[in-house]
Amino acid sequence: MPKNTFTGRKRLFVLMTILISCMVLLAFRVGYWNIIKGDELQEEAISQWISDTVVMPKRGAIYDRNGSVLAQSAVSDTVVLVPEQIKEPELVADALSGILGRDRAEIYEKATTKTKTAADGTEKKVGEVWLQRQIPHEQSEEIKALKMKGVKLAQDVKRYYPNSGFASQTIGYTTMDGEGQTGIERRFDSVLEGRQGRLVAETDKFNNDIPNGQEMYIEPVNGQNVVLALDEIIQSFLETVCMNALNETGSMSVQGVVMDITTGEVLGLANIPEFDLNNIPRSDGELLSSLSANTVTATPYEPGNIMTMFTAAAALDMGLDGSEYNCEGKATVDGEEILCTAAHGNQSFYEAVANGCKVAAFEMAAEIGKKEFFNYIEGYGFGEKTGIEFPADTKGDVMAMKYASGTDVAKMSAGESMQISQMQLINAATSIVNGGNLFTPRIVISLKDEAGGEAERFDMEIKRNNIKQETSTRIREIMGGMGVNEVPEPAQMRDYTCGVMYGKAKKYDGNGALVQGKEVSTFICFGTTSNPKYIVMVTLNGIDEADGNELAAAKYAEGVMNEVLKYALLPPDKEGALQRGGDSGSGGDDGNEDDGLVAAPDLVDMGAQAARDAAVDAGFTYEDDGSGTVTSQEPAAGERVQPGSKIMLYMDYKRPESGPGEDAAASPDGADTITVPDFSGLSLTEARDKAIASGLKFYAQGTGVAKKQFPLYGTSVPRNSAVTVTFRLEIG
Repeated sequence: MPKNTFTGRKRLFVLMTILISCMVLLAFRVGYWNIIKGDELQEEAISQWISDTVVMPKRGAIYDRNGSVLAQSAVSDTVVLVPEQIKEPELVADALSGILGRDRAEIYEKATTKTKTAADGTEKKVGEVWLQRQIPHEQSEEIKALKMKGVKLAQDVKRYYPNSGFASQTIGYTTMDGEGQTGIERRFDSVLEGRQGRLVAETDKFNNDIPNGQEMYIEPVNGQNVVLALDEIIQSFLETVCMNALNETGSMSVQGVVMDITTGEVLGLANIPEFDLNNIPRSDGELLSSLSANTVTATPYEPGNIMTMFTAAAALDMGLDGSEYNCEGKATVDGEEILCTAAHGNQSFYEAVANGCKVAAFEMAAEIGKKEFFNYIEGYGFGEKTGIEFPADTKGDVMAMKYASGTDVAKMSAGESMQISQMQLINAATSIVNGGNLFTPRIVISLKDEAGGEAERFDMEIKRNNIKQETSTRIREIMGGMGVNEVPEPAQMRDYTCGVMYGKAKKYDGNGALVQGKEVSTFICFGTTSNPKYIVMVTLNGIDEADGNELAAAKYAEGVMNEVLKYALLPPDKEGALQRGGDSGSGGDDGNEDDGLVAAPDLVDMGAQAARDAAVDAGFTYEDDGSGTVTSQEPAAGERVQPGSKIMLYMDYKRPESGPGEDAAASPDGADTITVPDFSGLSLTEARDKAIASGLKFYAQGTGVAKKQFPLYGTSVPRNSAVTVTFRLEIG
């Protein structure tokens, strides 16, 4: 074989080997990019020509029971940078730093960073950068006016609270992304948040939308609305009074609750101090945690000798109310000496309850017996969650019966060696007043869809019956007697009766350590004693230690009760407020029985509806000029008139007579009634000064401009009555 032929074959072999090797390497490389890295490359390619944007749903609103907005979502703009489109980053940084008040260097860096390093070390193109979220409307307008390429405004949703700090621990707040963090916002987050939508569209390599390109839109589902049992007006009464209590008593904090005795609905719930939900101190976690805690439901405490009322109710229920008790200021139980609040001496059952006597409570518990005592404790709901619709609903700390010694039972009977929540306490108090029905307290009464239709209703729920009806009646009598004889009433309670219970306890910190020199004072009252409808509790948490602390919260709780009863238009029931003359239905006997005339019934001081009903029952017709309580009538009570005559009823809350825009002037100094002025459009300071100058007490809720008021403009009310004005901020 010739030499050159061999050489040619050798070269061909080498060439073929190289070619095959290249083909094998190419196959491996293609397989690697297609099989191993294929999905990743495809995602990266899609990301460069597909824009996938989340469309946020509108978060549901939170309303009070009368439809007033307490929380809502409003459209707000977010500043977005597109680095690929920005050609003059220096100008962008200069302009935006001035408008937004942000660091120029930080904005410049974001505007010029076009790639970022992924977790696997690869470089990826930066599409959009969110610079600042939920900016004010004024800043949005300034940025729009710039018309800078690469600077966009994306639509965002911001949570907004029209009343600022109003019921802040109850309502709660959300993150910037709209996720509920505390209160109702957290408890009903899944209901309020709705479901996100998406907008998928084709873009070019510079992230610009392609005209007539394909796009897909998945519409978001807006959240449902939550309707609270809270009444905005009652909540305002409660918060104002509790704030006054905080300032006047020097307490560390003040809590208040108003409940409907007949349904278990929570009409007012205050934790003072509050905080502005529109300006949340997010940078200070410890401060925010302390301010946002709902102490009423979440923080257990030792109730103290207010517990003697519940021990007494158990004793009454078992027929053990005939005993007398001697208190020398202390007692020895199982070899351990336990102190009372004072040496009360010899006491009847009623006197022992009114004194909050711990020694008497020890003896009552001994008569009841350990097993039955724990049955009543359980019946009152102590040691279990109330079931109220809050994220934090503590069950407290009540030891199991099998571990309790005689000393433990004695201490528990007087509110020691146990911890309960304030919500448990007022719920238990409600039960012994309403006939023994322990409710699941309601703070939410319904859910509504976007169109306003009711999606779900939370009806009244009775968990159990803990005492007999006759026992409850007797307890109301005892509490009513305490309200008359033991407690000095504030001046405004002159028209209504109320029953009370009260007590004080030691103050402990969050770690269970005794706070020296501080106490907890709790006062509960219900009204009216003849027709119980509402119950109020005010707790002075961390008041300076004093002998009179049992009644320290009395004027505040009774002050709230008085305003609630007036707001509910319940007729006065106190002796002296109701003066009846003659028989309200028959003609009476004045020697003229044969003249065919009948005596007009006495309707003065009756509530509006009660007076109307009484007039009809007596065979008369009527006409009235407003609502509230009847202040006078024509013909006068006892005056003989034709059967079926009309009786004119003059009310204390009169219908406005002046035309729109006319300002009703206050009555002259010394007059008994005030004509409520018009507060619409005024600032808080202007409204306050106008109310005080008119002779009215002023309650405010919210901030901004006055939008509504109660009583209504033009209404005639007694001097020194309360007027509540609601203020609203305008949403940009």
